[in-house]
Amino acid sequence: MRLSTTLISISFIMSLVLLAGHVQTAEAYTVNQYTWIGNATSYRKDPSFVSAGSNFSSILDSVAYEWNSSMGFFGFWHNPSSSNAVTFGSLPPNYVAATLQYTGSDYHWSSFELRLNHAYAWYDGTQAPTLPPNYTDLRSVLRHELGHALGLCHSRTSSQLMYYQISEGVEKYISSDDVDGASYLYSPSYGGSGPEVACELGGPFTVPNVTDTQDDRSSLVSYGGRSDGWETFAPSEANLQTIRRTETVGGKSNITFVGDRISLLYSLSGGRGSAQIFIDDVYQETISALAPQTRRQVIRTWPVPYGTHKFEVRAVGGGNFDVDAFAANIATTYNGYYENNHSQFRYFQAGAWEHLTGIAGTSGGTMSRTRYTGQIARFTFTGSYITYAFSKDINRGKVAVTIDGVPWEIVDMYSPSLLRQQTKTYYVGYGIHVFHLTNIGERHPDATDSYIDIDWIQVQ
Repeated sequence: MRLSTTLISISFIMSLVLLAGHVQTAEAYTVNQYTWIGNATSYRKDPSFVSAGSNFSSILDSVAYEWNSSMGFFGFWHNPSSSNAVTFGSLPPNYVAATLQYTGSDYHWSSFELRLNHAYAWYDGTQAPTLPPNYTDLRSVLRHELGHALGLCHSRTSSQLMYYQISEGVEKYISSDDVDGASYLYSPSYGGSGPEVACELGGPFTVPNVTDTQDDRSSLVSYGGRSDGWETFAPSEANLQTIRRTETVGGKSNITFVGDRISLLYSLSGGRGSAQIFIDDVYQETISALAPQTRRQVIRTWPVPYGTHKFEVRAVGGGNFDVDAFAANIATTYNGYYENNHSQFRYFQAGAWEHLTGIAGTSGGTMSRTRYTGQIARFTFTGSYITYAFSKDINRGKVAVTIDGVPWEIVDMYSPSLLRQQTKTYYVGYGIHVFHLTNIGERHPDATDSYIDIDWIQVQ
């Protein structure tokens, strides 16, 4: 059995799934950012659950009591009118159970549904005096799913209750690690260690084949606990106009994907810090988000062998670091000339860019330009160098050039007279790269405006 945890933001759903599989050992816990107001929540027994077995109802109450007595600071209680339902029904074949959690506001849960898969043989004590090897233990699974309901994610340790797999004939119990996780979320006096990692997706059987951009609010993006300090901001130039950022050392965010490359979208600015990058728990490098001017949606890409991988960002301090989005298998292009209206160019915000035609002296008679501060354009390519062509004129401003998240230079496009197809060439070494331009809103003292423009790009 496999389990997938996905952290979601306001009004989205969190799906935490227990899957069929095998086991191992260790100790640790993971949590998400959300909690229940008042350190308590209720549950309702759906008729489908009550009728599934003669002992199902009493076992659920017993497991809720186990959690309550093991913690002392959080309470589950039965309420026939509760919006939180425990049900018995259909799920994908390898899903033993799933908890769907709905978020409200200010990092609080609003409701959940806990569902057991009716296709499995459940042991509730009536089949035999002890758990048979070909039955799934109802108590163990309810312990696991109520752990999700209070805010725990999957442990990376296969012997733990909150591991994403459980085998037939296996019993699991609430451990000190599970109580530590609950304490981390709900007990102000907790002084133990923090979570081992951010919440994770479970494994390749439940990982979506992510091939596009996942915003920081996507249900496929996971974050550490509340003490990781992730906050939501809404800069207009960000992807879908939101970012998550933290200045807490060790603040984590991750995504699991299928593919051969993964890209991180983030912001550069003054006072920004750094982050460590891990792929499949192996350290790759430390990247800095520090730049003299604010630059949104800069991108750095890491190639990997094709397969299922976990990508994780861990803040290391020195200032804020943000996650804007993740992109698996980002589209790239190769050797050639590309006019500014080619589909490989990405312009943000779209309405702030003018795409002109009939412009004498440009290649193909076209040009894309913007006069607004913070507006960006980017171009992803595979090659060794890139040449950028633009116009200089009396109404031109300054553009910040960033490649792979690294500030390269500020280009002053001002000229007292019109000059078409001026070029800059950047040698970057063969690989996948993202060329990024930002209008920084600065200009020469004699300039009459702050336009920046793109005529064409050449990749070699």
